[in-house]
Amino acid sequence: DARGSFGGGVIVAGGAVAFNGCDIHSNTVASSGAGVAINGGAVTFDGCDVHSNAAASNGGGVYIGAGTIVFTSCGIHSNAAGEGANILVGCDPRLQGLVQRAFPTVETIGRPDIANAQADVSIPVASLPKLFRTALSDFPETAGYFTADPDQVAAIKKRLDQLGSGLKVGIAWRSGLRRVRSQAALTEIAQWQKVLSVPNVHFVNLQYGVQPEELEGRSITHFDDIDLFNDLDGAAALTQACDLVINMGTSVGDMAGALDVPCWSLLLKPEWITLGAERHPFYPNTDVFWRMPDEEWPAVLARVAERLALISKA
Repeated sequence: DARGSFGGGVIVAGGAVAFNGCDIHSNTVASSGAGVAINGGAVTFDGCDVHSNAAASNGGGVYIGAGTIVFTSCGIHSNAAGEGANILVGCDPRLQGLVQRAFPTVETIGRPDIANAQADVSIPVASLPKLFRTALSDFPETAGYFTADPDQVAAIKKRLDQLGSGLKVGIAWRSGLRRVRSQAALTEIAQWQKVLSVPNVHFVNLQYGVQPEELEGRSITHFDDIDLFNDLDGAAALTQACDLVINMGTSVGDMAGALDVPCWSLLLKPEWITLGAERHPFYPNTDVFWRMPDEEWPAVLARVAERLALISKA
């Protein structure tokens, strides 16, 4: 409960210092670094919680003037500062609404403007796991990063309810990146007949770039007014309105995982994205159906159909 001008909870000016399992909270300072202030040295925090601190200037939770600091499995939250760093997230313009909704305190910039952004430090998003997910045990069991627009989700659920009782299952059977993804890792919709024949299930198209002949003669609901490729807010709302998503480990599954929608991903073993695990570490609510090296996709899809039949009866 410190109240001073600098370094309310912890201040380090040099040397090597390690903190383990500490709780740094409820500190207030008139300057910077209410929770932690580092002005030199090498400091590590492991399993610590830095929260509910307030600085009049900057660094409500953590202030770094000099030196190095490493946080491992720490929580830094609910801190306040009169000034502080602006966090810029550069992303595809189609994702800006989702990112802004998930992280309202950050500023999003579209990909065309990233080159002109002024930042003191920067890092590619895909490099963050190298710092914060160095082992499978580092992945949290909590799921979900994004939230679709609640009004859009409610409107789409009303439309899905009109299909009747039963599970509403979103499906995507291939990738739009056919030149990048191996054809062995993808399926054709004709191979899904056993899955599509499961009773008491309404299938919803989540396959962007779908061709009319792929839907012809098949009981798959397709919403013409939702552009699944360009309108990712709409695609997210449709995904979140589903009870389950089945996909081939494409961006459709990434969207479901980010929204914490139950998802089944059909993957060709081995697949690097699971980092050597049998499950999907990035998405705890995603189950993996593996295609083994000696199998073909119809055998995997038969297992999918069998499990889907079981949950559709429940």
